Amino acid sequence: MRVARWIWEQRWGLSIAVMLIGAAALTAIVRNSQLLAGEVPITQWLSDHDGYGLGRIAEVWDVLVTGKTAPALWIGTVLVAWWSWGRYAGATVFGAGLLTAPVSLIDLAARPRPTASLEWITAGGVGGYPSGHVMFVILIFGALAFLAGRHMAIPWQRNAIPWGIWTFIALMGPARLMSLTHWPADIGASYLIAFPQLLFVYWMYPRVLPYLRDNLPWAYAWLHGDRVMGTRSDIA
Repeated sequence: MRVARWIWEQRWGLSIAVMLIGAAALTAIVRNSQLLAGEVPITQWLSDHDGYGLGRIAEVWDVLVTGKTAPALWIGTVLVAWWSWGRYAGATVFGAGLLTAPVSLIDLAARPRPTASLEWITAGGVGGYPSGHVMFVILIFGALAFLAGRHMAIPWQRNAIPWGIWTFIALMGPARLMSLTHWPADIGASYLIAFPQLLFVYWMYPRVLPYLRDNLPWAYAWLHGDRVMGTRSDIA
């Protein structure tokens, strides 16, 4: 019982640590090898069974989540959160977006993208490990789903909107495989890197305002001044 209680109390830190260790291990493996076992069959199967339009979703995100348009989408999401739930919510989405920058600017492993025939051709230059699209969607829209579930006043909206957002997030990884823009390990690394960052945002959210209230009253007053207090938004 004591061990179980400790695990529950440390669930945030343990979850983050386990996923980051997994990300480091996966990165070390792919940096010293080419395709992993199963990557070609998985990608082939998904690309052959694009019967639900996921490939088209990926094409849309290719346009929206690029180096030129992603910042505009990010700021737009920040403004939506600010308008809906106040400055602190907007600042939270802004901070989540900042977490995508370090990894998105570099390739942790220079893996070429799949060709139409699913060949490994290094002459094509660097690829995308991890997938910046998937990380962007997880962090930005994962933060938005969290805020909606925490602050929406109407119960059905508080349940339906986050589930809708999470459904889209869950489909983003397979969609990138269906469109032949990434290998499965690229997508797996995106999950293992982005979700710990998102959990950190979740963990920090109820703790920042109390700290600012006690140490930086001016910052607390600015962030909390227009904050919309929802059903589950009380700060302990």
